Amino acid sequence: MNDTDGLQTPVRAVSGNRYCRIFAAYEDFECGTVAKETCSGLAQSVVGDVECDWNLWRFDILGSNRLAFQEAVRANVLIVSINGRRVVPKGVRIWLESVVPTKPAEATALVGLLRGPAEDKLRMPPYQYLETVADRNHLAFFAQTFDLPTKGPDVVEKRAQPRVQDLLRRTLYSSRTVRGWGINE
Repeated sequence: MNDTDGLQTPVRAVSGNRYCRIFAAYEDFECGTVAKETCSGLAQSVVGDVECDWNLWRFDILGSNRLAFQEAVRANVLIVSINGRRVVPKGVRIWLESVVPTKPAEATALVGLLRGPAEDKLRMPPYQYLETVADRNHLAFFAQTFDLPTKGPDVVEKRAQPRVQDLLRRTLYSSRTVRGWGINE
């Protein structure tokens, strides 16, 4: 287990051939709590012979940490949890734009967890930025708002859930080999 900003992040060994990796970057403790609950919920929703692991990283250590970059490159789902009223910090934008081009478009989803009212979601600076990054790199994009206090949002609204599950199925059962996933590559 890693301990970052008081959040426990379990990482299970992946023994099978089919797995899902979730990487979440978060702004502050509250956003990290929601990201943690979302990761846990996603990991529990994966079925069959698929195993899932996930990691949480605070924004302020992303750019200076090679392990964070490597974990994000390996992830099938990238989550950014941030206050919806703020602009995504420059360091996070630089980091994200170095990670995203390494991702195979058909095998990656970008998820925004945005603190703020649902009716403002489309006008939130992080939503607009993340949607642009996803569009530019042909990634699936989902966003969900949350207000505090919360038990954590569903990662997507109910009507989008089949699309997420379809994306995970295509990602996890793809026969395509992805370079850089081996220990000595």
